[in-house]
Amino acid sequence: MWLQRKSKYYLSVRISVLFVLIFFSYFIKAQVIEIKFHNTPLNQILISLRDQYSIMSSFDDKQLSSYIITVDKRFASASQAIDYLLKGLPLAYDINEGVYVIYPAEVTIRLRKFNIAGRIIDKINNESLPFSNILINRSGLISDATGNFSFTSTTDSVFSVTISYLGYYVLDTVLTAGTGYLLKLTPSVVALKEIVVEGVAISRSINVGHLPGTSRLNHKVAYFLPGNGDNAVFNLLRLQPGILAAGEQSADLIIRGSYEGQSQVIFDGFTLFGMKNFNDNISAINPFMAKDIKIMKGTFGAEYGERVGGIVDITGADGDPLKPLIQLCINNMTLTGKASIPLFKKSSLLLAYRQTYYNLYRPEEVVSNTNSGRGRQSGKADYYAYPHYVFRDLNFKYSGSGKRSNYFVSLYGGMDDFSYSLNQESQYNKLSISYVEENKQLGASAFYGFNWKHVNRSNFIVSYSALQNDKIQDEYAEKSRFNPWSYQLNNQLLSAINEINARTYNRIIISESNILEAGTGSLYYFTKKDDSELHDSLMDDKSNLALPYLYLQEQLTFWKKLKITPGIRTDYYIISRKIFLQPRITVAFSVNKYLRLNGSWGL
Repeated sequence: MWLQRKSKYYLSVRISVLFVLIFFSYFIKAQVIEIKFHNTPLNQILISLRDQYSIMSSFDDKQLSSYIITVDKRFASASQAIDYLLKGLPLAYDINEGVYVIYPAEVTIRLRKFNIAGRIIDKINNESLPFSNILINRSGLISDATGNFSFTSTTDSVFSVTISYLGYYVLDTVLTAGTGYLLKLTPSVVALKEIVVEGVAISRSINVGHLPGTSRLNHKVAYFLPGNGDNAVFNLLRLQPGILAAGEQSADLIIRGSYEGQSQVIFDGFTLFGMKNFNDNISAINPFMAKDIKIMKGTFGAEYGERVGGIVDITGADGDPLKPLIQLCINNMTLTGKASIPLFKKSSLLLAYRQTYYNLYRPEEVVSNTNSGRGRQSGKADYYAYPHYVFRDLNFKYSGSGKRSNYFVSLYGGMDDFSYSLNQESQYNKLSISYVEENKQLGASAFYGFNWKHVNRSNFIVSYSALQNDKIQDEYAEKSRFNPWSYQLNNQLLSAINEINARTYNRIIISESNILEAGTGSLYYFTKKDDSELHDSLMDDKSNLALPYLYLQEQLTFWKKLKITPGIRTDYYIISRKIFLQPRITVAFSVNKYLRLNGSWGL
């Protein structure tokens, strides 16, 4: 009996398992979707799926009727069937409460960018040509301080390039997209038998009108202008409108009525405070080293600051990386020499030196008036002053370039030493005067520029400059007869200013008519003044100032004629803990090839 019950139990279990397997087999078979159509519009296929498998969908019947489909396939689910039918079509779908909502997919078209970048140099000596005028596909731009440029186009991979630079033949060529181009300009010097100076003949020597209040000069022009060779740079500057031509020293500029110290002279990135030398015919800049001069008379972009007058930005020579070069010059003031030595075919070492080779001041005879009325009997002077003057400076520069970068290290040192002595002694009187003044100017900068993959550019520069003035004055006078008296003075005044500036500059090309420039940096000044008399300190003053800053400006071009450059500069003064916002804007409009209107405003 027990065995019979057990047998019936196993039989019922088997029947149940078989029934379950048959049920699931039928269910799975029912979920298989079979689609078989030939050259049938997509809307009719979806309607057939609705009627046969109850797959609900919502779509634009007219739009989907334009897509002809051929399909013969089975699918395990409705989603797989819909994905297959819409594959390769500009359609997408969402499932809303079991309904497949089909709609047009957004097609994003990515514009391809074509980039071109390179560097502009002199064909003869391979010097970089800073701030060259470039016209690419009718869009104008200017190379940077090291001759580098970059441009982006979304319309064509072939670029029509025209490059012009003062004193050089115009280069007109066609280039394909790419980076690392080295474009060489040929210098042009035309010797005329005779010339007639009239009207605007001097305008061929300068570049004006491209930006408001800005003039451009270069080393090719300086050789042919009048003036002493040692002061050719400042003689050239003084010929420009808006710069005072009389009354200032050779190392100081008065631009558009500014006071001393309100204008700035920059050489290779560091500030030249000026030697304040006694001889105004010797400037603090070696004319052999000045390659490009940019004069900004009271208006400049957000990348410049800390001045309310004008700025003169001088780019120094780089040297020839392919062949050695030696230049010597002697005039009635100094002996000047420059030597360039190539290194590794990609860099060069440049040395320039100047020094006076004789005493520029003759001993002066100071005649006393003690014999007035009785006539001179001895024929000799009562007092003799013996002056002595020495000037010398040295420039050292190592520069080179890589595939997408260029760099340089520039060092400068100058000394201006003036002294005189006067001694006279008689039976009852004694006079002794000694005066010494030494001025020392130091400057150093390190620069590195790099082109990124998409022709954007970043420049990094650190600079240091210092000026030290030391004056020593000794006087002694004595009278030993008729109310005897004596007088003694021993005074020394030492003053110095130092400047450290570290900054970065970034140039980002957004489009053909939109270029973004941004940079940040930090200035640090420290000064010292020490006044002593007879070994007693009268004043010992030291001060310093840290000044971090940030600037941003954008070059916008409209219709290839109107160029607007808005910008802003932010300075933070550590001592007062105040932030100073300085907005700037420049507008330039080309009416035609003969007329250009410029304007600028800034704080």
